[in-house]
Amino acid sequence: MLNRARAAVVLMAVLACSACAYLPGMSGPDWTGGNGTGGGGAGGTNAGEPGAGQPREGSARTRPPVFYWCVTTDENELKWRSKVDWAQRVDFDGAPIRKDIYIFYGQFLGNYPSHGLHQVIGRGEMEAHLEKVKRDVEARLPAAFGGPVCIDYENWALQWDRLANEASKDGGPDAADRDFKDDWREHLASVTAGWGELSPERREQLAKATYDKAAREFFLKTLSVCKATRPRALWGFYDFPGALYGGNEAPAGRIGYTGEARGIAAERNDQLAWLFDAVDVVFPTVYCPAYTVPAGENAAWKDATNTIEQNREYTVGNVREAVRLAKGKPVIAFMWPRYQRPGSKYHEQFLNDINLEQAIELPLEAGADGIAIWEAIHYAAEFQPLQEYVRTKLGPAVKRAAAKKR
Repeated sequence: MLNRARAAVVLMAVLACSACAYLPGMSGPDWTGGNGTGGGGAGGTNAGEPGAGQPREGSARTRPPVFYWCVTTDENELKWRSKVDWAQRVDFDGAPIRKDIYIFYGQFLGNYPSHGLHQVIGRGEMEAHLEKVKRDVEARLPAAFGGPVCIDYENWALQWDRLANEASKDGGPDAADRDFKDDWREHLASVTAGWGELSPERREQLAKATYDKAAREFFLKTLSVCKATRPRALWGFYDFPGALYGGNEAPAGRIGYTGEARGIAAERNDQLAWLFDAVDVVFPTVYCPAYTVPAGENAAWKDATNTIEQNREYTVGNVREAVRLAKGKPVIAFMWPRYQRPGSKYHEQFLNDINLEQAIELPLEAGADGIAIWEAIHYAAEFQPLQEYVRTKLGPAVKRAAAKKR
């Protein structure tokens, strides 16, 4: 799931239940104490004991970190090939990794309009979407489920200013393309009297205002149905705030979010306060876009490498931004134990020791309450390499992080 490089494969061939495995009936960590922020965990906190739902001071956590196993087995592998759920056979060798987490991929939660918001809003199909959301949640989540649930709606941005608009090769409003802005403008032209008589500036203003409002409505109504259907769960959206590694949204000369030089990204995140106010848990991502070299070695982005300091800035900055926006709500950072750099020699290789240690340790240092480990097993042959990596690398790293006093 959760990494765009594999999205085309994974989103069409994930685990039949569309989620990371969980143990039915298990309740998640108690993150409901204090001010009542969040969905439902089991029980409550002792009088005077700070809960993870309470505001933190700086980036300090108030509870031991939690580690989640978010690994899926390909649906074809489950149904037609080996018929074995390899993800569930991985042995953690005593590492404290839980399985009570759930992920809804877009195509398994309602009628998610993967090719653009106009597919639902512009056709008056919102009610049908919400009805299917309710049915999907009831079918896939046990009534008493109390763990975190991540909604993976990531095809298009929530804000017009961040929305992709790539020229369509196929054309048409339902084409599998990314001309999201063009499709929205065409939708407005079809429903707005006098659209062609408006100035280009006015049309752009209307496009931005109506899109942002419609996206907000889509996300909030979807979330509301999810919460009402499974109120004990902790609901949130994947990759909010969006991961930042350079680009035009980062502060000048910086890689990620910074506290003192906020940059465009943080300002736009502030405009999504309504989203962070509505969710129960915040899910940032810290996937590794570059191979981190040992101290003293040269690194270059063109070679898909970076330094320890650069990778630290990226990882810590993304999680601290999530903590800032969460305002005391739980923060669970998604990591992938492989590199995410399509076209490079490192893409989909397992993380080296430096990157693995930073991917596990730095989010916790930055204030995250937990780490969600994501991966997908497509074929039986992929099981043993993953098992060996968990046994020799990932499991020990989790054990060290869990034992460390902060």
